[in-house]
Amino acid sequence: MPSLKPGFTLEQHEQLGIELQKMRDIFPKQIVKLSKAYPQRTGVVDLAYRALEAIEMPRTKMDDLVCQEHPESESKNVLNIYYRKGREERLDRD
Repeated sequence: MPSLKPGFTLEQHEQLGIELQKMRDIFPKQIVKLSKAYPQRTGVVDLAYRALEAIEMPRTKMDDLVCQEHPESESKNVLNIYYRKGREERLDRD
């Protein structure tokens, strides 16, 4: 039975893609800072890596969903919504 929920519009996918990418850009820098400030036994760096993985999982799933929900939108380049090519492109859209 098909879902009764509408899913995201293309614009909503675009916004979420930008927000998830911002988070993805921040975490590696924070992981480095944490690893320099705390010993491994505290587990804080491992938790930060898990948080990074937790951001990646919805990006992957949403990338699949945007292609399924908006197959007609090739002109908008749906393949780059969740995995943008370059940092400059992401910053221009903020």
